[in-house]
Amino acid sequence: PAGSSITVNQDASIANNLEVCSCYIAAGKTLTVPENVTLTVNEKIVVAADGKLVVKNNGSLLQESDGIFTGAANSFVMERTSAPMKNFDFTYWSSPVAGQTFVKLSPNTLSDKYMSYTGAGWKVEATSAVMKPGIGYIIRTPKAGLWGNGENVVFPYYQGVKFIGKPNNGPVTGEAVAAGKFYLIGNPYPSALNADELLFNNTNNSNILNGTIYFWTHNTAIQQSGSKYIYKSDDYASYNKTGGVRASTGAERPSGFIAAGQSFFGSAKASGTIQFNNSMRVSGKNNQFFKPGKTAK
Repeated sequence: PAGSSITVNQDASIANNLEVCSCYIAAGKTLTVPENVTLTVNEKIVVAADGKLVVKNNGSLLQESDGIFTGAANSFVMERTSAPMKNFDFTYWSSPVAGQTFVKLSPNTLSDKYMSYTGAGWKVEATSAVMKPGIGYIIRTPKAGLWGNGENVVFPYYQGVKFIGKPNNGPVTGEAVAAGKFYLIGNPYPSALNADELLFNNTNNSNILNGTIYFWTHNTAIQQSGSKYIYKSDDYASYNKTGGVRASTGAERPSGFIAAGQSFFGSAKASGTIQFNNSMRVSGKNNQFFKPGKTAK
């Protein structure tokens, strides 16, 4: 509502979806957005020194395009939990914040197992590199065992990660694409995206992208052939204008909403640059972060 605001003077959690014009978090205090709850702030978020705004797994933060976020680099945290991973498995990630590095997101992953895919093939990313908004990446699970930072990897492994940085908001320029090539694309926001808005209702994107996107489901254990590890292409679910299609190996049907932190494959029919904007964002719909259904486990 116009003129509404909240001021957080003690650690607090919102119980239900909340929309305000402004949100102030006092020094040293934390405001938590729980699972399946959306905080919408239309004008400004101000986080004082050592304060935090924390969005739990499947929670969402929505801002207007001209909304302002003021706070230290570590004052916003978005928690996400991966699909259950097998040994040697990857999760398809995208950063909803500015400044996130690979090594801080998954510090125990081997240094050559952070990758992007941009038309010509896979590219290994430096551990200290920053995840760019709108770009998708894959990150392999750490090896089994108890790590020095307390991460205990036992397969199947649900990896909990924390994206820390200023939340992305407003127009985002994504990947430059060329006709006939595939690209790993990512949701750049701390809220879900409407796939129809991204693919079909945005004139720029509809002119350069083919209308089908693909999600990795983790259904099948990796197979080893000599020194190579092989992943099944049948494990991709898809979504287009006719709706979602399960992977041939089973699991969930894509809902048409792309969760925060999720990346996916798409292909280009013409050269151009992918665009994202706040009209594509939705409240809620943030709980289909691709993972197998019970029949596929």
